[in-house]
Amino acid sequence: MAVDLTSTVPVLLRMKVALLTGSLTGMRAVTTALGAVAGLAAAVGTVWLALSAPPEVRLDLLCLALAGWALGWLFGPVFLGGGEGELRPEYFAALPIGSRRLAFGLFSASLVGMGPLVTLAAHSVVVVHASTTFSVVVAVFAMPLQVIAVVLASKVLTELTSAQLTSTARAVVAALPWAVVGAFVAQFWLLLPAFSGLGGFAPSLSKVLRVLPSSWGLVAVDAAGRDEPVLAILPLAGLVALIAVLGARWSRLIARRTTELSTAGGHDVGGRWDLARLLPATRLGAVAAKELRTWIRDLDRTLYLAFAVFFALAVTLVPLLAGERGYLAATGVIVALLATAGSAQLYGNDGTALWFTLMVGGAERADVRGRQLAWLLLIAPVAIVATALGVPLSGLGWAWPWALSLLPAALGAGAGLAVLVSVFALVPRPDPKKRARGTVGGDGTGGLITWVMLPLTVLVAALAALLPLLGWLTGSVFLSWVGVPMGVALGAGAAWWFGELAERRLRDTGTELLLTMRSGTRSRSPMSPVSPADTVSEVSMSAGKAFAAWALYLLGAVLLVVQAVVAFVLSRVGIREPTWFAALYLPDGWQVAGMVALAITGATALIGAVLLTRSHDKASRKRYHLP
Repeated sequence: MAVDLTSTVPVLLRMKVALLTGSLTGMRAVTTALGAVAGLAAAVGTVWLALSAPPEVRLDLLCLALAGWALGWLFGPVFLGGGEGELRPEYFAALPIGSRRLAFGLFSASLVGMGPLVTLAAHSVVVVHASTTFSVVVAVFAMPLQVIAVVLASKVLTELTSAQLTSTARAVVAALPWAVVGAFVAQFWLLLPAFSGLGGFAPSLSKVLRVLPSSWGLVAVDAAGRDEPVLAILPLAGLVALIAVLGARWSRLIARRTTELSTAGGHDVGGRWDLARLLPATRLGAVAAKELRTWIRDLDRTLYLAFAVFFALAVTLVPLLAGERGYLAATGVIVALLATAGSAQLYGNDGTALWFTLMVGGAERADVRGRQLAWLLLIAPVAIVATALGVPLSGLGWAWPWALSLLPAALGAGAGLAVLVSVFALVPRPDPKKRARGTVGGDGTGGLITWVMLPLTVLVAALAALLPLLGWLTGSVFLSWVGVPMGVALGAGAAWWFGELAERRLRDTGTELLLTMRSGTRSRSPMSPVSPADTVSEVSMSAGKAFAAWALYLLGAVLLVVQAVVAFVLSRVGIREPTWFAALYLPDGWQVAGMVALAITGATALIGAVLLTRSHDKASRKRYHLP
C-alpha cells in the first residue's frame, strides 16, 4: 500500500524541522550562524548590484552573480559540508513509499533551511530587475523556479559525485572537473579584462552568461520588460523542463539508494605498495605504511588529495589564457597548502580505529610521527616537482628564493597542523567499514575546520617569506637566499613542535577522543586525566559567544593574511587589478598605509578572539572546537 503524497510531504517537513531544531547545538549552531551571516551578506550584495549597476551592464552582471550562486550550490555540499543535516533516503527504505513520492518529499524537506532561504533572497534580484507589470508577473514565477532548479541540480550532482566514489580511480577522476571549474571561478578576475570593455561585457561573453540555466529567469524577465512574450515564456518553459529532468534523475538516484546494497570501495590498489615496502620494520614504519595505503584506499582522502593537485595545476594554468605566467611559480606551494586543508581529520577519518593505538602502551609517538611521515612522502614529491617545473616556466628568476623558502615551510607546517588539528578539533565520522561510499558533505563542522586550516598554514608558512621580502625591498640577493635555510628550519620546527603537541594531546586525552568518535559527542571518560585547567571554575561559553569568537578568528585571518599580506605582495610584483583587495582601491601613496591599517585591524581581531576564547572554561571551548 503506497503512502499518500499529501500525507508524506507534511510528515517529512515536520521531521526536517525537528532535525534542524534538535541539531542546532554546539559547533553546528556556530557553523550554521556563520553560514547564515555569510549567505545574507552575499544576498544583500547581489541585491545591491541590481540596484546600483549601470543599466547597460546590469543584466550581464546579474547573470554573472547568479552563476556564482549556482556554482556555490554545486561546490558547497561536496567540499564544505551540508549533508548530515538532511533526511537520508535510507531511513525510509523499509516503508511502502514509492521512489517518486519519497524523492519529492525529501526534496521538499531540503528546501527547509538557511541555505535555500538566503538563495531565495539573492534571487529576488529577478523581481528587482523587472521594469513593467508583465515583467513583474514573469518574475514572480521565475524566482521560485530558478531557486528550485539550482537546489535540485545541487542535490543531483552531489548524489552523483558521492555515487561515483566507489573506487580510487573514480575518486581521482571525480576531483578533476571540480578543480578545473573552481580554478576558473578563483581566477575569473584575471580573465574578465580580456572579455569586457568600457561599454560592458563582450558580446560573446554576454551570450554565454545568458545561455546558462542560472540566468534563464533573468532573461525571461528582461524579455518581458521589452514586451516580448514569446522570448519571456521560452526560458520559463526551459526551467520547468530542466526541473522535470533533474527530478526524474533525482528519483532514480533515490530508488538506487533505497533498493541497492552498496559495498565499500577504494580497494582497487594492491595489498602491497612499493613505497610502503621501503619503510623500516619499526612502529614508525608500520604506521607510515598503513597511512600510505589508507590515503590511496580511503575515497574521501583520495578525493581531497586529487583535488589539491588538480586545483593547484588548474589555478596556475588558467591565468595563461590572459597571458600571465607568474602564477606557475607558486604551483608547488599551492599543492602543499591545499593538501593540508584536506588533511584536517586524519583521526576522524579512521573512526574508532584509535582503539588499536590506545591498547599499545607508548604508541602515541609512533602513531603521530608515522602519519606525518606518510603525509610528507605523498605530498612533498608532487610539490617539489611542481616547483622545479613551475618556476622556470614562469620566467621569474627572482622567484626561486621565494619558492624554495615557502615550500619547505608549507610542507612542514602542513605535516604538523594535519595531526595537530586532527586531535584538537576532531569531528566524529562513521568507521570506514560503515562508509559504503564516499561521504561527501557533512554537517558543516568538518568543512569549516578543513578550510580554516588553509589560513592557519598560510600564517605559519608566511614567516619564511620575511627574509626574501626584506632582500627584495633592500635589493640584497644574499638576504633573499638566506631565507631558504630559514624556510627549511621553520618547516622542520613546525612539523616537530606541532607533532609534539599532537602526541601529548593524544596521550593525555586518547580515551576521551575515542569516546567522542564512538558517541559523536564530547564526553569525558572516567579514565581521562583531569588537568588543573579543567578544575578551574570559569564562565561557560554560549553559542553566541562561540559564533563571535569564530567570526573574529575568520575576520582576523582574512584581513591580516589576504587583505594585507597578499595584497602587499601582489602590489609589489606589479599586479594592479584591485578586485576584492580593499587597499588597492586607494591612491598609490596610501595603499601601503591602508594595508598596514588592515593588518593591525586583523591582528586586533585575532587577539580579541583569543581573549574571548580563553576567558571561558575548557569544556565549553572544546564543544565549539575553539582553542
